Amino acid sequence: MQARMQRTRPRIHIIKSATENVNNTTTLQNDDELLAGLDPSQKYIFVINLLVNSSAVADLKLGWSVPSGATIRYGSVNNTPVGVGTESGTATIAGAGAARFTRLVGEITMGSTRGTVNLQFAQNTAEVSNSGILVGSTLTIWKV
Repeated sequence: MQARMQRTRPRIHIIKSATENVNNTTTLQNDDELLAGLDPSQKYIFVINLLVNSSAVADLKLGWSVPSGATIRYGSVNNTPVGVGTESGTATIAGAGAARFTRLVGEITMGSTRGTVNLQFAQNTAEVSNSGILVGSTLTIWKV
């Protein structure tokens, strides 16, 4: 089904070109590259392939910044422990002290205004160590 969607539906595809880290903070920050401007009153589905690195103490917290009136629901499709998130909640990826891969899928329903949907991340527990989203992570969005 995904191969058919790639041929028939318009898509946005972003490949992260640089690693981005946070250190000793639990405050979510916008990822500099994994974001997209989306049209109003439309529904989208997405797949995000994340390469992440965080210590087992800090873990990695994920969230989303969405425009007013938009909603987002997402969850993990592999064995990495990730909770289901919404625009007002966060999900956590357990850190391992080494690079890990996780795939999230979800849907975005835009409100009446165009706006940017932006992945956010932070440490789940503040620790003086780098936690980050690594180069090569991808975000693909399809309008449905």
